[in-house]
Amino acid sequence: MSSAVPPTINSDDASSNNISVVSGKSVVIACPATGVPPPLVTWFKDDVQVVPDDSSDVRVLSNGRRLEISGVEVDHAGRYRCLAKNTAGHVEREYQLHVLGLFSRNVDNFLSGIPQVAMILRDDSQFIQSNVVLKLVQFRFAIKFPFVHCNVDYLFDV
Repeated sequence: MSSAVPPTINSDDASSNNISVVSGKSVVIACPATGVPPPLVTWFKDDVQVVPDDSSDVRVLSNGRRLEISGVEVDHAGRYRCLAKNTAGHVEREYQLHVLGLFSRNVDNFLSGIPQVAMILRDDSQFIQSNVVLKLVQFRFAIKFPFVHCNVDYLFDV
């Protein structure tokens, strides 16, 4: 009679913790969990359980050990986590998915009638002039760009 063995995730076979994918392409995140009995693997994105359905572009494969996203979009970027559990314990691994490409969002309807501003964005060590134009509202913007994660530090009237 064999005894239970807590789950482990083989880091040599697992996907990198930082994954970059070009918008429109597919990506597979591997979480090679083993244990006795075989662990149940659950996926989370930004701490919300991933529940794929038939119409979803996100699929869980290989008994949960692989998460596949087809036609990646900017909304897929974020922190993913696989959680492997069995009767002997649990283990988890985190992955940060970065989506690279050019994106635009039309915010005119939401912000109509509010004065426009240009932005200078700061990325830890340097200032970057942005060609992005938003309209000023009464709160601080948090913006994610494909190559830079930053907050708006200065706003200037155009």
